Amino acid sequence: MVTEYNHLVGELQEVKPARPDFSVLCGWEDLILPSLLAGADGSICAFANVAPELFVGLIEAAQSGDLTRAAELHRRVLNLVILGAHSDPPMGAIKLAMRRLGVPISPTVRGPALPATDEEGVEAVLRDVGLLETSKTK
Repeated sequence: MVTEYNHLVGELQEVKPARPDFSVLCGWEDLILPSLLAGADGSICAFANVAPELFVGLIEAAQSGDLTRAAELHRRVLNLVILGAHSDPPMGAIKLAMRRLGVPISPTVRGPALPATDEEGVEAVLRDVGLLETSKTK
């Protein structure tokens, strides 16, 4: 991730002075907050499909200077990324999580990707992140 961050910072240093209107986005969940602090404008991350409000809140908090709130939301984003351990590639787990949160989406993924089958594991991540109440069952 250091290489990705260094590349992003290099892009910011090169592009922003010449084109301040050009948006630079981070594509790695674990680098969102450091990227925003370095001058990035936002992010484009697969896990934002599961909890868009979490990612929007993180960006808004960082941009408004509320670093305590931004750090709290960034920790939740980092915990959400654990979903990726429940399918390879993570899209199966992302789709299963979205479905569990009420998004009418099919959990089907195209091969060679495999669908996520550990619904309990996905739900545990959602509970840990605060997206699913402990008392809810399906």
